[in-house]
Amino acid sequence: KILKAYTKHKSSISTLTYILVNAQDLGFRQMATVLLKRNLVNLYGNLSVEEQKEFRGLLLGQYIKETHLLVQKGIATLISILLPIV
Repeated sequence: KILKAYTKHKSSISTLTYILVNAQDLGFRQMATVLLKRNLVNLYGNLSVEEQKEFRGLLLGQYIKETHLLVQKGIATLISILLPIV
């Protein structure tokens, strides 16, 4: 319940993105994609234009350098959610 509530807050997007990009553990990176997906549309809409641009860049960069297919699929899902919005 705590994670569910936290993922609704704007600050969660930066924390989860940090985990996605910097965590060594595969499970942490995958969980970050799952948690980001929960409220991505609402969270993304609350970001400034500059923050949105930075977030998109981080996702695309991580997609390219990600070596594990499971995490890469999670990032691809996040990108596909953002495509109609952008």
